[in-house]
Amino acid sequence: MFIELLRALVFSALPVLLFSYLIISLAIRSGKLTQNVDAKAFDNALKNLSSTHKKSKIKTPFYKTSAQDMLLNKWLFFGSGFYGVMAFGTYVCIETLEIFNFIAGLLSLSLSQFFSNLSINMLVDFIVNAILNLVDAFVWFNYWMQQIDMQNGWFWLVAAYLGFLGGSKLARRYSFKKLAF
Repeated sequence: MFIELLRALVFSALPVLLFSYLIISLAIRSGKLTQNVDAKAFDNALKNLSSTHKKSKIKTPFYKTSAQDMLLNKWLFFGSGFYGVMAFGTYVCIETLEIFNFIAGLLSLSLSQFFSNLSINMLVDFIVNAILNLVDAFVWFNYWMQQIDMQNGWFWLVAAYLGFLGGSKLARRYSFKKLAF
């Protein structure tokens, strides 16, 4: 039981803490959230941020959007609280693994094999895979239970939530000021 708790803290709480700190700090840096407020006001601001984003009809064209805004918009697509951080973090992990697997697969092909694999089927596979990755991100709790050998899922869920609370508290207090994106 102690080992399971330790694994949950290291592999769940710590990554969620770091990711929530990063994404909430970006929101604070962009001016979408205010930094020095109490926990209740901050929670309300997170809820308002998500609902404001969903109601917003003005969409900036892709080529005019900064990397910071693209990250924040994707996070807000999933939601702005714990669930949103977990879903977006899962999505980032899944897509990163997919990209590395795709590149590794390309490197193993010869040039003629590469061109012979280019087809409509490949494009359809990309689209279907992207949709499946999005579904996996929305049901992140199921995805992570399949990826990690968990003896007690509640330890992992509580550890992840504590990581989110810690990351958001750190971001409220010690948000970074400059990041070159």
